[in-house]
Amino acid sequence: MILPYVSGNSQVFKLQTKLMEQGVSHDSVVEANLSMVRMGFAGQIFFCQSGVQIKTVLKKGDGESLPKTAEQRGLIFSEGPGYYNVQGVRVSANGRIFIEATENTVVKKISSALW
Repeated sequence: MILPYVSGNSQVFKLQTKLMEQGVSHDSVVEANLSMVRMGFAGQIFFCQSGVQIKTVLKKGDGESLPKTAEQRGLIFSEGPGYYNVQGVRVSANGRIFIEATENTVVKKISSALW
């Protein structure tokens, strides 16, 4: 079991862009699916190829820009490095982009390849 983390090298701007393309702004809270989240050997997660599917808008944002940093809370990637689909996470955007596991979150490994 590896507890993933977000760093300055995680390409959060890619996640930010995908969220903004779907109308998510500062102070939003949504339930979403994230595809193609890459986790490296040390547990660092990368959003370079990630897709975002908004399932439910829980709170509409204020229209302002999304934060430039992100943090994950409660996600567990149990199968080691590779690419994962993460379904049913809560994404909120106030101060940071928070990606939070919920009781409905499912993390599924889709590939062991790292590039």
